[in-house]
Amino acid sequence: MFFNGSACRNGAGAGVVLVPPDRQVLPFSFVLGETCSNNAAEYQALIIGLEMALDLKILQLEIYSDSKLIINQLLRIYNVKKEDLLPYHQYASCLLEKFD
Repeated sequence: MFFNGSACRNGAGAGVVLVPPDRQVLPFSFVLGETCSNNAAEYQALIIGLEMALDLKILQLEIYSDSKLIINQLLRIYNVKKEDLLPYHQYASCLLEKFD
């Protein structure tokens, strides 16, 4: 799974690409309903992708992103310092526990 989020003063969006073993690329994009930071948009993209994978009963997943902050926070290399990111981090961590 690849994910990316983006935010600007006019709005925010999320993108998720699922690539199953048969290599059929499944791209998805979403408009996020709230103004948020770029990092919050990245977390929301990750969460959407994880929820989609679980809905599709995909239990093994490799995750790719260009967001060094999000990946390193989830790997517990970085601490979550921004309080607004903490709920996203906690929920994403909970979702990740459901995968093999």
